[in-house]
Amino acid sequence: MLKKFFSLFTALLITCLLCVNAFAVENNEQSIIHYFEDGSYIVTTLSEESDGISLFATSTKTGRKTDTCYNANHEVLWSATLTGTFSYTGTSATCTNASVTYSIQDTSWRIVSAEAYESGATAIGDVTGKRYVLGINVDSFTAHLEITCSPTGVLS
Repeated sequence: MLKKFFSLFTALLITCLLCVNAFAVENNEQSIIHYFEDGSYIVTTLSEESDGISLFATSTKTGRKTDTCYNANHEVLWSATLTGTFSYTGTSATCTNASVTYSIQDTSWRIVSAEAYESGATAIGDVTGKRYVLGINVDSFTAHLEITCSPTGVLS
């Protein structure tokens, strides 16, 4: 009976030690506002979530950077969000996945391209949109978003 208990306890202990903590332990957010002459502005927000720590000395973190464009009346026109997943060890970092999403609230805007890719420890996303009035292109934007992970897991 003691052998069975010891075997079960050992198996449970090993399982617990090798598991990665899948629960978020951190959620930080920082924002910057860019104002334009016509009264419109873009709020850029960077948020991060730690995905856990492993005994194998590699940690993962997910970051999201969002540009949200407002007109002079504080109404949302469009938003673009880059999501990057990173692995870091304390001495190096790598972006393992990058994706971009967008939404349009003002129907005169159209998204013409959206792409995301990884480059070393950086997630990169570009969203380009155009605004049409009576079928004529009168304005455009490109949201260029980047998230970089330091070797210690600091996102910027």
